[in-house]
Amino acid sequence: SQAEREKIEIENMREHQIHANPVTQEILAAPETLKAEKLHKATVSHVRLAPFSFEGRDKMVAKKKEELRIKIQEEERKTRVFHANPAPTFRPVAVRSVSRENIKIESKTKSAVNLRTDGKINYGGKNDKYLGMIC
Repeated sequence: SQAEREKIEIENMREHQIHANPVTQEILAAPETLKAEKLHKATVSHVRLAPFSFEGRDKMVAKKKEELRIKIQEEERKTRVFHANPAPTFRPVAVRSVSRENIKIESKTKSAVNLRTDGKINYGGKNDKYLGMIC
């Protein structure tokens, strides 16, 4: 019936009722009195009147260009100077003399692996006829 439906609607409304967060009191309070900003007086700069001319500026620019030109010339002059490294000094080198006696002694003391003409490996021994071929 009608009365029951209204009761159910009212209960549903209470269950699903939305509550807003409380408003802060600072928002509702009256603003503080604002202080008036000080007005700054416009300062009048004292400018001397002089006739307009580029002469002084042109002299300064010409002076800087001349200094730059001189600086570049000095750098180029320094790069043009050639300094060679000193010539090496040659000293006589003591070379161990090669004689038949030294060769014979070295060949007898060698015990390296020798390759024969037929491609077989031969280890140097006392009675090896190929031992003298390597040296």
